[in-house]
Amino acid sequence: MSWCPSISPLDGALDLTDPGIQRRFGITTDQLRADGAVAYERCRSIADIARAEGHFVLFVPSAPLDGAVNVVIYHDVPPASCQLSAGPDRIPIA
Repeated sequence: MSWCPSISPLDGALDLTDPGIQRRFGITTDQLRADGAVAYERCRSIADIARAEGHFVLFVPSAPLDGAVNVVIYHDVPPASCQLSAGPDRIPIA
């Protein structure tokens, strides 16, 4: 993940900015960035599937900032092999 060198690739991460992953879910970047009830439900459905598959980190396109990426972490479901680290200048998230 060269765009964010401080985050190493994780088992359990799903990169929804990747066109191949988007094709697997039948969705586009524009659809992931869309607004409204239908768009929200589509994103919730993808998140439900991802979590059911064991993904606890999602990299998703930012809706308001074209080209930016958001990191969604479901801290209640990480596998035992992964540790979330807050770092020295950050507030712990879990």
